Amino acid sequence: VSPAIIYTTKASGDYACTFVSENLRAIMGYPPQEVTTDPKGWPDHLHPGDAQRAYGEMIPLIGRGGGTVEYRFRHKDGHYIWIQDTFKVVNDDAGRPLELVGAWADISKSKESEQVALQANAELQETKRYLTRLIESSPDAIIATDKQGNVVLFNEGAETLLGYQAEEVVGRHTRCLYENDDRARDVSLEMRKRGGTTAGFESVFRSKDGVGLPVLISASVLLDTGGEEVGMVGLATD
Repeated sequence: VSPAIIYTTKASGDYACTFVSENLRAIMGYPPQEVTTDPKGWPDHLHPGDAQRAYGEMIPLIGRGGGTVEYRFRHKDGHYIWIQDTFKVVNDDAGRPLELVGAWADISKSKESEQVALQANAELQETKRYLTRLIESSPDAIIATDKQGNVVLFNEGAETLLGYQAEEVVGRHTRCLYENDDRARDVSLEMRKRGGTTAGFESVFRSKDGVGLPVLISASVLLDTGGEEVGMVGLATD
């Protein structure tokens, strides 16, 4: 009735299975005698993509007295299930490895969840890369700040418009980009007055070389998942 399959195998050579518990039939579909009478039963049922790695991980573990390996094993009906194979080496009186005693646990569900998480993360990273390309390819200046008004994003359009490199601006307050402090304050007041967003607001930036640049600003307050303000993002058009 154990949820894990208990087994023993030879500790070298073909690692032939010498005993396996009856629950092998319920979990993997094989009668125990089919596995114990076939010396190549274990290696022949490993997933082709895992076989070399599984052997490579097991050999040094045997030398250390045991350990855990994860791999895919072919079920009787042909599909593969993920197995967590935990074993201990039993030595003879001379200290030589005699057999491996271990347990197989079906971890297919946790592996499936892991794969879903990995896929979701990969999709998230691709989305981030796509958004980054969109931001950097925009001809307009896109500038984002933290809650204190310090610049955290300054795209290529902003560099072209104002003459600064991003590293010269990131970390500084957005006041340094406006013609004067009143201009910066007016944009902030306009956003607050309109519920955290403004579009087509006229203002004047000051370029790195001191030239005033009339711009139209569209900006919004950024909120976190809890609805708390974390910064602002704005787009400025020459």
